[in-house]
Amino acid sequence: MELDEKTLKGHWATNPKNNMEFFIINDAIFEKLCILGDEVEPCF
Repeated sequence: MELDEKTLKGHWATNPKNNMEFFIINDAIFEKLCILGDEVEPCF
């Protein structure tokens, strides 16, 4: 899956419990998406 950078809206946040930073995506358009099928195990 890839998101279009021009339409990506979000912000960085920090978890106060462990100081881990992460990005919250509020809005975006999918640019590419790979659909594997019923008999294929996903990679994640």
